Amino acid sequence: MFSFVPTETASYSFYSYHPESRDTYGYLLDSNFNVLMSNDDGNGNLQFRLDGTLIAGNVYYIAAR
Repeated sequence: MFSFVPTETASYSFYSYHPESRDTYGYLLDSNFNVLMSNDDGNGNLQFRLDGTLIAGNVYYIAAR
């Protein structure tokens, strides 16, 4: 799990890449660990993609399994 604090309110994208096309699942969580969004195969080849507007100064967590 990684934390991220945007410096400006804007649209952000997070995605996975694995050269062997392993199946990944991604989550974006808020500072209280509530799931804001999740994705399984949105980036193609069994990889996740998370797209959304994040607010400057808020703490977010990106998790994958």
